[in-house]
Amino acid sequence: MPTTTNKKVPKLRFSKYLNSAPSLTKTKFVEIFNFSNGKNIKQNEASPHFRTPCVRYGELYHMYGEVIKEIQNRTNIPNEDLIFSQGTEILLPSAGEDPRDIGAASALVLENVAIGRTINILRPKKPNLYDPVYVSYYINSVLRKKISTLARGSSISNVYNSDLRKLTILLPTIREQRDVAEFLVKLDELIELLEKKLELSKKYKKGLMQKLFPRDNQTNPELRFKKPDGSQFSDWTYTELGKISSSFSGGTPTSTNTSFYNGSIPFIGSGDIGSERISTTITELALKNSSSKLIEQGDLLYALYGATSGEVAIAKISGAINQAVLCIRCQQDTYYLYQWLKFSKQRITSTYLQGGQGNLSGAIIKQLALPLPCTDEQEKIADFLSSIDEKIDEQERKLGQAKIFKKALLQQMFI
Repeated sequence: MPTTTNKKVPKLRFSKYLNSAPSLTKTKFVEIFNFSNGKNIKQNEASPHFRTPCVRYGELYHMYGEVIKEIQNRTNIPNEDLIFSQGTEILLPSAGEDPRDIGAASALVLENVAIGRTINILRPKKPNLYDPVYVSYYINSVLRKKISTLARGSSISNVYNSDLRKLTILLPTIREQRDVAEFLVKLDELIELLEKKLELSKKYKKGLMQKLFPRDNQTNPELRFKKPDGSQFSDWTYTELGKISSSFSGGTPTSTNTSFYNGSIPFIGSGDIGSERISTTITELALKNSSSKLIEQGDLLYALYGATSGEVAIAKISGAINQAVLCIRCQQDTYYLYQWLKFSKQRITSTYLQGGQGNLSGAIIKQLALPLPCTDEQEKIADFLSSIDEKIDEQERKLGQAKIFKKALLQQMFI
């Protein structure tokens, strides 16, 4: 039977509950849930254009969070071959490549949704035992790591309903559960809104860049700035990047010499391009005893190979670079070149990294045909795109703060 404990209370509660008895009910999953599984819906049997709304287990990883309020896919499988929701389910994938993913719960608050195979389905044994949205957030915040430890298997990990039956949960009153759930849903809606605004801003910038830079075989772009008197700037020209810039790449200190590391000089690899944090540092001795090169704040850094091939950044710090990073010092507007390289990333990598394999090189980058407006128009383009980047950075900052705020709340609202 459920037991009541007064020893543990959440650090953070709504004010209207502070004067009520601060008790939580410790309950076993097996006491409040009925357990079942869905039926198979193959990948080719699901599409947004089919008839019956459905949820497949792989979608729980990528399409849905704690609450499923809108269905992305549908199926044409006959109803008699499906398992349908009642709008009170909690879904957990029962298999995955990474055990850490398996403990992710989603509350399905919609009725008549077909539930696919490889999904553990938790339903209430009777009405008003718990709020499914509250329990979904609780599982993801408190029990996810515990569930991942229950996973069995080598290449594919599995967690079964028989494993979940052993878990326990601490529940406040159903009224308090619903208030907490409603608050967290609103917070997630805010986060989702911030994510959409950020995505729209990035699409807006991408669309502008397609008009601000000329397409292949065109001299001038579709969208141009004008002089203060309203007249047109001169036509654009093309030149090899190497002709208007100097560049160099670095090297890596001997990895067996541990004394070279944990120094005071930031050591920048291709994976650090665009990152706010540098994970490795080297000593002055390492710099002297390797081909690593120093870069200065404001230099243009280009990732030549690795997972970040084609990424570009303007250095915010001074430091040293390895052989996978090309430092470019340009005679033209650095921010203009930065924006053009970002705009050209897909074209460059698809041309020189066939099938995503191979490496770029400093020689390839130097030979790139760079479209060049006059200096004044370069500055206008750079300033305009910089202002958009500042707005995008601010949106990313607000989104990051909202996610940190949510994480902190969950740590204090659940125990």
